[in-house]
Formats: sequence, C-alpha cells, structure tokens
Amino acid sequence: MKAIFTLMTVMLIASPALAERYKALPTERDNAEMESQLKPGSEVDVDAFLKSPQSYHWVSFYEAAGKLFADGRKDEAVKWYYAGQLRGRVAAGIDPDPSRNNALLSSLNYGLGKPINDYAKSDKENWAEQIDAALAWDKEHPLPNDPKAVIGISDVAWDSANFQGVYAQVRDGLAQMRKSLN
Repeated sequence: MKAIFTLMTVMLIASPALAERYKALPTERDNAEMESQLKPGSEVDVDAFLKSPQSYHWVSFYEAAGKLFADGRKDEAVKWYYAGQLRGRVAAGIDPDPSRNNALLSSLNYGLGKPINDYAKSDKENWAEQIDAALAWDKEHPLPNDPKAVIGISDVAWDSANFQGVYAQVRDGLAQMRKSLN
C-alpha cells in the first residue's frame, strides 16, 4: 500500500512536467505542416536560393549544395552544405521528436555529404575557406529564435535558452572542426 501511495504522490508531483513533455511532442498537424514546407519531390531553384538562402528550410541548403556540386560549382556546394549542416544540427538538437530532424540529417549527411566531403578533403586549405564562409554567412544571417524557422513546426514547447545553447554549441563544433584542418 505504501508503494502505491508513493507512486501516486510522484505522479501528482510530476504531472506538470509530464504535461509539458507531451506538449513538446509534435502532433499530426505539426508533421503535416513540416511536410508541406519541405514539399517532397519539389526541387530547389538554386538561383532563387542563392538570392535569399536565409528564407529557406535547412533541407533546401542540402538540395542546393547537391545541385551546385552536380553543376561543377563544387566550392559553393561545400559552403552551402556546411551552412545547411549547421542549421540541420541545430534543428536536430532542439527538436523534441528525435526521429524527425535527426533521421533526415543523418540520411542527407550520408547520401549527399559523402561526395561533397570527399571533394572538400582533397584540398584542406580550400575546405577550411568554405567552412569559414559558411560560418561567416550564418553569423550574418543567424537562425531566428523561432520553432517554425528552426524545426519546421510552430506548435511545440520552445525553450529559448536551450535554443541559444544548442546553436552556440553547434557553431563551436563546426569552428573546432575547421581549426583541426590546419
């Protein structure tokens, strides 16, 4: 009986925390909203992307990088790949549903990242320059502190301090990787 009472007390105390946790999980509407933003099957217009990349979802950075790479604009592809990776890692790090942005990021890094990274590794000085360019561009166009812009959905519990911490950590990780190229 004492165990049941203890369990009930713990559940009552934890209820607000559990409610907040479940609010953080995406709903079907959230997933549909994100899917409509990504427009599966649609292609990114590279010229339009390059005019205003900050207005695109992080997945579009990968799409643009893939097209640039295929068109022989390999250095530009490296820059936008790393800018997209930075934003994708922030999205994956802050998203309460780890199966959504994490899975997509892993898939894109494996499929699209391999040829871009293989090219980038062939000239470490150039690789470092492109990472510097990605970091500089991101610094000039920081991600807004907004769940819709970062994760792709708006109806989610949002912790601004956590967002800022994850963003700083991801930027620092890329900067550290870049330093290791020297």
